[in-house]
Amino acid sequence: MPNITKWDGFYEKEKYDPPGGYIILEDSKATCAVAGSPCVEIVKSGQIGVPSSKNLKNADKELQANVNPLINMTDLDKQDPYEFLNAE
Repeated sequence: MPNITKWDGFYEKEKYDPPGGYIILEDSKATCAVAGSPCVEIVKSGQIGVPSSKNLKNADKELQANVNPLINMTDLDKQDPYEFLNAE
């Protein structure tokens, strides 16, 4: 069982209050009192990013056309591309 003494690679720009700690990221590593080096890492966070319609409206259409030329961002505004997620 690891005995965490500190975290490295956390997000320093925002603090989580309470308890006054920083947000850890997927590539953050913890130092264990037994091993001594940053050897504890997150294997699976369980969090999955799901884009919303607001993300699609704010997306840079020219950049998206270069990254994924098969999708026309202006067509995505006409229908909800994630409608299947709400289907029961």
